[in-house]
Amino acid sequence: MATALSAQKINVYYGASHALQDVSLDFEAGGVTALIGPSGCGKSTFLRCLNRMNDLIPGCRVEGRIMLDGEDVNQPRTNVVRLRQKVGMVFQKPNPFPKSIFENVAYGLRVNGVKDENLITEKVELALRRAALWNEVEDRLSSSALGLSGGQQQRLCIARALLKKPCILILDDSTSALDSITERRIFDTFYQKYRNTTILLVAQRISSVQNADRIIVLDGRRICAVGTHAELLQNCGIYQAIYDSQQEGSEADGGRRQ
Repeated sequence: MATALSAQKINVYYGASHALQDVSLDFEAGGVTALIGPSGCGKSTFLRCLNRMNDLIPGCRVEGRIMLDGEDVNQPRTNVVRLRQKVGMVFQKPNPFPKSIFENVAYGLRVNGVKDENLITEKVELALRRAALWNEVEDRLSSSALGLSGGQQQRLCIARALLKKPCILILDDSTSALDSITERRIFDTFYQKYRNTTILLVAQRISSVQNADRIIVLDGRRICAVGTHAELLQNCGIYQAIYDSQQEGSEADGGRRQ
C-alpha cells in the first residue's frame, strides 16, 4: 500500500525542553492509525507537526522531515493554508463557528464553490449522521452551534471536517467529551466508510481504537511499540497496563450502576 505521509527523525523542543525524541513513522494511504500513551508523552505534539500547527506555539522548534506528496512540509516555501486543507485536524477543544449548526457543516462545501442547495443539504445530513449527531439536531439546524453541549460541539466539528474531505484527517482526542458507546460508533464509521482517507487519531479508551489498522504506543516522549491491538496485548507492557486499568474501571463503574 502507498505511503500517504512519512515522519522522519522528528524532534520537538519547547524552549530548552525536549518534548519529542526521534520519532519516525510512515502512514499508509487509507489506513487508520491510533496513538495511545500516558498524559504528556507527546501524542498531540507529534500530531501538530504533521500540518505545522506547532508553528503557532511560541518557542517551539521542530527538527526532522514530514514528507507529503514528495515534499518536506517544513520547507519555508510550503503553503501552510493548502497544507492544512490536505491535512485536516479536529482538536480536543471544539471550535464551532458563530453560525447555525447547518452552516457550520456546510462551510467546507460553500467555500469550495458548491451552490446546489439540495446537494449541500444531502451532504450535511450525511456528515451529521456519520458523526452521530443528526438525531439530536435535525429539528434545530438553524440554531446557533454555540448553544450545543461540549460533546455535541465535538461531533459537529468532526462532521465539518469530514465534509471537507481532507486527504489526511487528524483527530486529537476530539471525542473526549463523549460516552464510550458514541465514541466507538463514530470510530467504527471511520473504519468502514472512510477507507480513502488516511486517519490518525488519539483517544483515551483502548476499546474505541482496538480495531485500528495500527496502534502506536508512546511513552517518555518516544515510540515504545507499534502493532495491532492483539499484538500489543501480547508484547507491550505499557499497553497491557493501560488496557487492564480501563477494564478494571469499567467493571467498577458497572458495579456502581447496579
